[in-house]
Amino acid sequence: MGNSLNRKLMNEAFTRAVRENTDSLLKQLSRFDYPEFNHKPSAAGWSAGEIAEHILLFDIRLNSILSGAMDHEERDPQEKIEEMVRQMTDLENKMVAPAFLVPSTATKNPEALINKIIA
Repeated sequence: MGNSLNRKLMNEAFTRAVRENTDSLLKQLSRFDYPEFNHKPSAAGWSAGEIAEHILLFDIRLNSILSGAMDHEERDPQEKIEEMVRQMTDLENKMVAPAFLVPSTATKNPEALINKIIA
């Protein structure tokens, strides 16, 4: 009973954190106008719009993985969370996005991307 209660509390905390982070992201994205949203800080850098699309692509992929993986997973679902959080929050660790997470080269519309994130 205690183990299932702990999992439930962890799931609720995770859900709450995702909701709070999404709300914060939407608030930040709504501050951009169209030109700022598409401005690249450097030739190799991503614009705010590209970063937003990357986050959306990651979210779609993660939801797909989570909805399918839970049926066949044999290890404790919490086992790798700490390492994943550490990697994802390490701002010094510059990763190269896999092709399926690279944003398109199209000009981004802030309102359209916000609506996709909300959906």
